[in-house]
Amino acid sequence: MPIIAAPLVTRLYSPSDFGTFALFSSILVILSSVATLRVDWSIPNASSRQQAMVLLLGGGGILLLFSISIALLVWAYGNKLLEHYDLEVLLPFLLWLPLAILGMGLHQLLQGWHVREANLSPISRSNINKSIFMTLSQIGLGLINTGTLGLILSLLGASWVSVMSLLRHTLNMFTLIGRCTYLRFMSTMRSFFSQSLQSTGVALINTINLSMLPILLIVYYSPTEVGWLALMQRLALAPLGVFTAALAQSFWAEAADQLKKDPAGLRRLYIQSTKKLVYISLLPVFLCALGPYYVGLILGSEWDQAGWVLISLIPMLFGQVVVSPLSHLVVHRKQHWQLCLDIMRFVATVASVMLLAAKGIGFIPLLVFVSIINLGFYGVIFYLNLKAYKID
Repeated sequence: MPIIAAPLVTRLYSPSDFGTFALFSSILVILSSVATLRVDWSIPNASSRQQAMVLLLGGGGILLLFSISIALLVWAYGNKLLEHYDLEVLLPFLLWLPLAILGMGLHQLLQGWHVREANLSPISRSNINKSIFMTLSQIGLGLINTGTLGLILSLLGASWVSVMSLLRHTLNMFTLIGRCTYLRFMSTMRSFFSQSLQSTGVALINTINLSMLPILLIVYYSPTEVGWLALMQRLALAPLGVFTAALAQSFWAEAADQLKKDPAGLRRLYIQSTKKLVYISLLPVFLCALGPYYVGLILGSEWDQAGWVLISLIPMLFGQVVVSPLSHLVVHRKQHWQLCLDIMRFVATVASVMLLAAKGIGFIPLLVFVSIINLGFYGVIFYLNLKAYKID
């Protein structure tokens, strides 16, 4: 639905609106990755529904304290922090951040509960409801010229619509709250605390890698250019996600069966599935290469240059589509490999942006360079997965 509505939405909001929105979203996603101390990752591993409820309540308490802390920080130091890091464009919208964190964190916790219950249909419905609400509210608020605020309010409302949708299918769990004694609560939280801290560190590094680019670029380039990047990434990856997710689910289901029957065949299955992803990526790569010929025509004249952004993203999108869906070094107990790679990619990306931008390199050439760097790291990830299968 967001893709179908894109030609209308891009005429209601400017690239600059999308650039500021991308900055807000990046900060939101990074903070939300630590807002629950990733207790939501532990909920599916709980040994009983009662223990899962304790983790849900504990994660909710951590989330509430974190959201209040961010609210106080925004109130006391928000202006100074944004001015110090040259992010003043976000000043009018910063007060919405704590509420957005709370909504996103609750969604993560409730999703963890439904995963543990093996009840995935409410998650799918909540994501559909979220997508529909966000698209329709963007159009409605765009018609009254709300600008960036309209995009932020749409995201905020969509998060809470998703939370309400999940809660509606979780009402039976509240009968377990009365059985949560103080001693049981403290014992459960202590037993999962170390795991949660480790998960939080991994999640933070990974999320920063995926979300930091708009934050870096807005310091050196205009919100309009960052807006081109944000929307092109969204439009390029959204349709691909449907196909890659389906192939990934098929791969992991077959891998679980293969592990029991023929563990040695896992490496062969991984290579075959990767080849399929290469074939899937060929059409979008071709369409990205033609970007300058149709992007401005479809999205409006303000987006003419965004077609060149699509071309610059080809190496990174290719690596993301081909490698990411099947890569899970944690399954092979190679978390340290993943952590080292994430840190190296973060340092390489930050250093590249800072050095090239300081030399006055244009926006598109810089994106090409960063995109090629990311493709290189995806190549390393592919090699390490092959090595991990060989070791197993």
